[in-house]
Amino acid sequence: DLVMIGFGINDGTLKVAPTEFTANRKAIVEGIREQSPDADYLVVGSFTPNPKSEFFGIHADYIQPTAALSEELNGETSGCAYLSMYEMTTALLENKQKNNEKDGRYQYIDISSNYTNHPNDFTVRLYAGAILSTFLEFDSAARVA
Repeated sequence: DLVMIGFGINDGTLKVAPTEFTANRKAIVEGIREQSPDADYLVVGSFTPNPKSEFFGIHADYIQPTAALSEELNGETSGCAYLSMYEMTTALLENKQKNNEKDGRYQYIDISSNYTNHPNDFTVRLYAGAILSTFLEFDSAARVA
């Protein structure tokens, strides 16, 4: 069995302390392990909310404690991995802004369906690709058929 746990946008917006946020995730994993001790876990960190919105909070503060928790919960019979979408989407947006000479505006709408804190179709595909990459090895060379 594989359990994917992915949340955090609202927690960061509400400024839930990283210790409480991490304790909540740990409780979820431990509760499920009681019923399914051999299940593996993928903890998915949320993507970045729009830094110019009121929903931007302490999301980046969850990265290190969540990664450490995933490492702690990665046992011999049941694995736990962490995937940070926050860092990926932040880097993507920084690169877009840096390379956009004609229009210096922040291009958040390119990853968001509501310009605030919900991923659009493109970002959902990023999630899918990132999740798959944690399980499958990909050849980095482009292939032309």
